[in-house]
Amino acid sequence: MSYDFLMRTIMAGNNNRDEQMKFDADCIPPNFELASLHQKASAVGRDISQEEIANLQEARCPCCLQWTEKSALSIKVNPLKLSFLGTGVPLFFDFIKQCITILVIMFCTSGDYNLITNIAFGTSCQKDLDDSNTRDNCDLNYITQSSLANKRLDSSLMNLQQMLNLVSIFIIIILLQYIRIQQRTILRDCDFHTTTPSDFGVKLSHIPTENAGQIKERLINVLNEFLDKYVPYDPKVLKYIEQKMKIQMNRKNVQKKYVIPPRIHSITLCYDISKYQELNQEKEQHIKEKQKYLHKMYENYSPDDGLLQKVKGQYVDNELNDIENKVVEVNQKIQLYFDQFLDQNSEQKEFVGIAFVTFQWEADQEAFLNLNRTTGWGRYFGEQTKIYLDNQNIVVDEAPEPRDISWQNLHIGNNKKIFNRILSVILIGIQLCFTSWAIFNISKLQQDLLEKENLLLKKLASLASVIIIFINYLLSYSIKKIAAFQGFSTNTGHHISIATSAGIAQFVNSALVTWLVFTLLFDENYYKDGGLIYNQTYVFISNMIIPAVTAILDPAYWIKVYNRYSEEQKGKYSLCTQEQLNKLYENNEETLSDRYAAILKTMLMTSFYASIIPLGILFSIIALTLLYWVFKYQFLRRRTFKQSLGFNLSIEMTEILEYMIPIYCFSNFWFQYTFTKGKDVSSFAIIGVVIGIVNAVLPCYELNQALFIIEDYEQVTIPYKKIEKRLDSDYCRNNPATQDQAKQKFIQSMRVNK
Repeated sequence: MSYDFLMRTIMAGNNNRDEQMKFDADCIPPNFELASLHQKASAVGRDISQEEIANLQEARCPCCLQWTEKSALSIKVNPLKLSFLGTGVPLFFDFIKQCITILVIMFCTSGDYNLITNIAFGTSCQKDLDDSNTRDNCDLNYITQSSLANKRLDSSLMNLQQMLNLVSIFIIIILLQYIRIQQRTILRDCDFHTTTPSDFGVKLSHIPTENAGQIKERLINVLNEFLDKYVPYDPKVLKYIEQKMKIQMNRKNVQKKYVIPPRIHSITLCYDISKYQELNQEKEQHIKEKQKYLHKMYENYSPDDGLLQKVKGQYVDNELNDIENKVVEVNQKIQLYFDQFLDQNSEQKEFVGIAFVTFQWEADQEAFLNLNRTTGWGRYFGEQTKIYLDNQNIVVDEAPEPRDISWQNLHIGNNKKIFNRILSVILIGIQLCFTSWAIFNISKLQQDLLEKENLLLKKLASLASVIIIFINYLLSYSIKKIAAFQGFSTNTGHHISIATSAGIAQFVNSALVTWLVFTLLFDENYYKDGGLIYNQTYVFISNMIIPAVTAILDPAYWIKVYNRYSEEQKGKYSLCTQEQLNKLYENNEETLSDRYAAILKTMLMTSFYASIIPLGILFSIIALTLLYWVFKYQFLRRRTFKQSLGFNLSIEMTEILEYMIPIYCFSNFWFQYTFTKGKDVSSFAIIGVVIGIVNAVLPCYELNQALFIIEDYEQVTIPYKKIEKRLDSDYCRNNPATQDQAKQKFIQSMRVNK
């Protein structure tokens, strides 16, 4: 434990506690010590031990209420121990490892034979050809010698290759089922080792919105009646309560008896916070106005001059004071806006019919869910739960983590969401067409340059692969902007959309567009100088080097470090608000969607070209291995996690990964068909295509759940009120409509002796 932390904690026990915990988000100039404190709180690391937490209750950031004293984690740490960042993080690292395993299996079952026979026994490509412009000619070099083109004329080697490809397909199908089992096992282990609010929570929707002020009290009554009628106390809970009562009775000088906690700990209602966002934007405009004015004032005055000082809360300068009053006025409007949600007599028209219920006991939460579990299709055909309020059936779902909820989107109706997502797909499709057209023209220019005798022009032609990576980066950036309007109610759903769209779009640009260009435009020029095999080999090499080098250099991190340094040099002349400085001192936020998109692109591209460029499998193995360790270092040292992404992100990425089976099968068939001019296509290749199509339409995840049962660990019987002080989030503290009051209540509870 550091000395300054110990002294800060001791000081927190005296009369300065309130000042310690005060946080003025709009303060100019900001407090750099508070920003440094927030930097520690937002960093990735294990919180201090529970023994220290019990004695050091004030060691939290006044901004976000997260623990400021954390222990750094080793780069060798088991990803399972990162479950406190959300189940999505351990599952992400497992996903990369399983992708590497798939590629290793692919190489060992068919790729190694492919590579060896291409190099050692292939004779279809020759050196010093007289007529290099002939379509069937293949000039022998390090690229073509290792490719399938070098044995395309040997039917026996080609047929054996297709048989091994079929074996590889079967093994990958089995491996993908194992990956799903592994994902479900990791999810169970994360749930056992890490206690989170969602372990005790459920989501209620379709709640009547009339008289919302009394909704919370009425919901508590309905839920308690349901629990009394359908959910008896779990035997382990009864045993826990009995033990607590015995301990209390055996103690001397007992002032009060043990009180059995209520089975419903809390209910958090959700509201349309659009007006709050509008008020925030208005406040930001006034703050910008204040910053511009201060910038002009600092040209002639120091912050210490009387003109820029406050007297009884008012600036001496009248114009500056007017601007400050506008900020204060907006803050008052925000406070009044939120105060109405605390008034039971208020109409609360902003209530959106959604509530998050936190049970006292995890056993009650699980039993409640099991008794009211429905599916989307089931609800569509009339399936209902057992919970009613005002004769309206209440829909019950598992609750996401508080930091996974997109609170600003909860008011968006299903019809609006469907419209937004259809529009997003259209916009992404238009952008994909535009980028594909750009790559088409780049490929055409590449071929024109290769026909020149100038060596420099030929070298420039090989840069096309680098340009494709840059185009994919721009496409991914625009997809993220479009996805912001899709209205997902969880961050996990939002990032599933980004990763899926960006991953598939990048695969189309990196693999399919160039294949179509060389197939249709250049008369199936696959193995001539500058043909498809050359182009995609450069793409594989670029994909192995550029993403890893970019991640290692991490320019976004160093830009932020430089901006922090620049702001520190300004000192009391800094124009940042406290909130802006805190964000500057945070590391860049990690959301995983870009990472998943890059991995999916690599896997799908590799499966498409594995048969003709077996070296590409090795390049991709190296690429993913490098990225695994670079990503892990970045997560532990240079990123912050504001969102607790759920397991569905990894599950959906595995569903996309399933596409590599039909892609691999089709490419095996197509390239043999092309190389043999359709005269000698192996039956193994045709069987592979059929298997790929069948596997693509099967509900593989549902089959995995039905065939392979994962036994849950025994639940730990602890009431929610005992663990809530250790949690960095809960539904009240993360809900913008209730967070101010919830944070104040939480701070007060931290000072109560246990």
